[in-house]
Amino acid sequence: MIATQGLLSNNAAVVIGAMVVAPWILPLRVVVFALLSGSPRILFRAMATLAAVAAITVLLSTGLGLFFRANGLLNVDLLPEQVMARLEPTLLDLGIALAAGAIATYAKVNPEAVSSMAGTAIAVALVPPVCVMGLIIAANDLEAAQGSGLLYLANLLGILIGGLIVLAAREPYFQDKLRRSRRPRLPVLLSIGLLMFIGENLLGRYDQYLNNIKREAAKRRIETEIRSYLYRRTLTFGANEALQMESIDFDWPDH
Repeated sequence: MIATQGLLSNNAAVVIGAMVVAPWILPLRVVVFALLSGSPRILFRAMATLAAVAAITVLLSTGLGLFFRANGLLNVDLLPEQVMARLEPTLLDLGIALAAGAIATYAKVNPEAVSSMAGTAIAVALVPPVCVMGLIIAANDLEAAQGSGLLYLANLLGILIGGLIVLAAREPYFQDKLRRSRRPRLPVLLSIGLLMFIGENLLGRYDQYLNNIKREAAKRRIETEIRSYLYRRTLTFGANEALQMESIDFDWPDH
């Protein structure tokens, strides 16, 4: 509820506060431990917890979205920046999740680590993408909701794989378990396979993201050159500083 209202009000501080409140990183740590130790009962309980909190979050955010839409506060044609930022995930988001998951796991198993290091897991923002998904579902735009869902999966798997790498690399016990037993091997390989699948989907979005950056840079460069040219021509013909151009806007076509 905090994150959904923070997203709609376009308040980054409130969204960050919602990340601090939500304890989703704890069951994810348990999933990492259960995978490496080969404990299906613990794994099932942790996965059930994650599924339950995700479902509750989607239902709450969808309900709030329907309420705000009925009151004119949710318009799919004019979404806040905090919402739009979570509709187009890229490989950068996956990289952030991997790093945050690794650091959070390291801080948990290393008693000498600074306790605040675990807070870096907040950077992956598990709650806001799910809330955005609920809002977009309420706005009846299922295609756009897939982007926020993909971001959630990328963050979830990124934390998981990052934690697996750190725990397996640091703890000889888990290294021995992976060598001797097939039970932890299969879910770990499955998780890596899912991560690669998500990464492949994000790769196409990343190329589109790069094209948008290049296009925006070219647009600004052309806009600056035209403004500069018109500004000089105004001084030449007008010879009057009061006639200087204050601003110029361009309506660029899509092609």
